[in-house]
Amino acid sequence: MSASAPPDPSLLKSEQPLRLPHVTPAKLAWLRGGFAVLQALSPELAAKAAFHLFLRSFRQPLRAEDAAALARTHRQRLPVDVDAVEVHAWGSNGPLAVVVHGWGSSAARFTRLAEALLARGWRVLAFDAPGHGASPGSSSSLPQFIAGLDAVVAHYGAPQALIGHSLGALAVASRHAGGPPAWAAELRAVVLVSMPSGAPFLLDSFIHMLGLSAATRARLLRRFELRFKASPEDYMAMPGSSRIAAPLLLVHDQGDDIVPFSHSLGLHQQLPKAQLLATTALGHSSLTRDAATITRIVEFITAAPAPITVRRADLGAAADAAAITMLIDAYARDPRGGGTPLAQDVRERLVPGLAAHPTSRAWLAFDGEQAVGVCVGFVGYSTFAAQPLLNIHDLAVLPGHRGRGVGRALLAGAEGDARAEGCCKLTLEVLEDNLPARGLYEAFGFHDVRYGDSGAMKFLGKPLRGTP
Repeated sequence: MSASAPPDPSLLKSEQPLRLPHVTPAKLAWLRGGFAVLQALSPELAAKAAFHLFLRSFRQPLRAEDAAALARTHRQRLPVDVDAVEVHAWGSNGPLAVVVHGWGSSAARFTRLAEALLARGWRVLAFDAPGHGASPGSSSSLPQFIAGLDAVVAHYGAPQALIGHSLGALAVASRHAGGPPAWAAELRAVVLVSMPSGAPFLLDSFIHMLGLSAATRARLLRRFELRFKASPEDYMAMPGSSRIAAPLLLVHDQGDDIVPFSHSLGLHQQLPKAQLLATTALGHSSLTRDAATITRIVEFITAAPAPITVRRADLGAAADAAAITMLIDAYARDPRGGGTPLAQDVRERLVPGLAAHPTSRAWLAFDGEQAVGVCVGFVGYSTFAAQPLLNIHDLAVLPGHRGRGVGRALLAGAEGDARAEGCCKLTLEVLEDNLPARGLYEAFGFHDVRYGDSGAMKFLGKPLRGTP
């Protein structure tokens, strides 16, 4: 294994897998022959059979080493909608890492990684996705992997690290696609191993390997959309992975014969802050058991700084009031805020005025004990939806703490509370030339508001009584 081997350009040419997971060449030849006959009879029947096969899960025999390791864990079965997942827990104290395995795999594949993290003081949870490992069922899907992750976090609490392999890595990225979940604010590190670019690649690879016709493909895609109420393009590594604020490590073998190395390489080119660990001669799955790779993953996770924490501000607490005033004043002093400090009377009236306003909301971000960011919003009302909405009025981060995901964490905290209050949307205003802020907001899911074929909405203001 080479932990830092430069990519071999010859390995970047093929975008098609050389094999399907857990399908031998002999079985693949038999399947292609069978589908050729079935498609000649009825593309609809072929699509039905192909979709059933696409969702059918696979269980591998448990290695003696893994069985012994799993016997040392605490196990619990959690309900997940109509499914259930078996959760294996290592340790009971320390920061929490959650592992999401890939298709046809299970928590058993990560026993070495889990025990390595346990030795460094971490608590580790690895769950068997529906239809995998010790979890019941004979079929599964990417949405079920995502639902399993949500169930584990809801039961055990927010993780400080996430590790996903293959389809499990795509589940982690997809979970961030609509904006980071509220619990993501506590993440210190995310590791995505052998991750495909998205569901379109998975489906196209399946279709290509089975030799399905255009007619069968169209019907197969329709079944996917009906089953999941979404298109394959809704499950992509981007933009989800771009919305991961925590330090990100991509791990991929240059000789991966299931998911080409170019998937992680291309992602790394779009995410320059992410680190890329390129291995050699380990293929798609063996790197999850490789000692050197595990060491690098553990080092990455344990070296990550403590996360930024976000909580709702108490406008009646002196410490929170002082923090809000300091942060808004720092924002006002910034060139983007006008470059002028708040007037003394504004400083004195700011937080009492917020506290007196019936719809005020505020959140504070902390690096340890230091307040480093603030978000101030006001609850409004959408007449078209007949539901409340939250307008983000201020989002400010101290200059020395920018680039660490503070803004994302504040937005995630605001969104979580807004959802809990039944708000139908978030709104905000941003200067057109404030490109860093626009980039943050757009990555989080904000976009220009348009109704039908109209142009983008404009924010207008009319000063009253000499106010700016």
